[in-house]
Amino acid sequence: MDINVLIGGEAGQGVQSMGYILAKTMAKAGYYVFANQDYESRVRGGHNFFQIRVSDRRVNAVGSQLDLIIALNEETLRRHQTALGPQGVVIAEQIDDQMLPEIPIITVPFESLAHQETGRTIMGNTVALGAALGLFHFEFAILATVLEETFLRKSSKVANLNVRAARCGYDYIKKFQGENRANIVLTPKEAISEMIINGVEAVALGALAAGCKFMSGYPMTPSTGIMQFFAGKAGECNVVFEQAI
Repeated sequence: MDINVLIGGEAGQGVQSMGYILAKTMAKAGYYVFANQDYESRVRGGHNFFQIRVSDRRVNAVGSQLDLIIALNEETLRRHQTALGPQGVVIAEQIDDQMLPEIPIITVPFESLAHQETGRTIMGNTVALGAALGLFHFEFAILATVLEETFLRKSSKVANLNVRAARCGYDYIKKFQGENRANIVLTPKEAISEMIINGVEAVALGALAAGCKFMSGYPMTPSTGIMQFFAGKAGECNVVFEQAI
């Protein structure tokens, strides 16, 4: 089993969070994952995407053909439609049928479903995640667990709302788009003793393992995450972090 998923949208639409949650969910289900994030240096707008490869064997790169595109805006399809494989599927909020007439697109009203279920359109990205996993006949309980682990640090209410939003998207695909579901079934496998780690965490952990005891820097993407990691581990690892001003 080897599939490639791309999530695309603007900065501020939660593309990075979606990618992280999807990768963690797949790992918890016993699959190997490799992810690549591409984003512009801006808080809102622009084009960001997060590509994830999911496999039952170790993988060290993303694939060249996509099995699923989760498009949070039309620009995502304009940029990535040529990478869609012959059996690939698109899940999108609302796309002009005349724009891409030959691409199989399943329309899911992410934001309106989110507002209907939680009162918050911002959770449309979580609805999209639920829809994607519903498309793959995935076990919803695993996604729910990851959402709870991710959002409980904010509050139990936020965690619960995200689970409800994901379930809404999951059920929408099963109920209204059954005839268009992908021919891919992702069933849980035996858990693997692997950790999910991104490049920022790898750099920081490498420095700590090498004996680094002091770090100072100014928060500027993409090094901000390294500083945040150091600051968060200061007490546990007996290190000093000082933000430059």
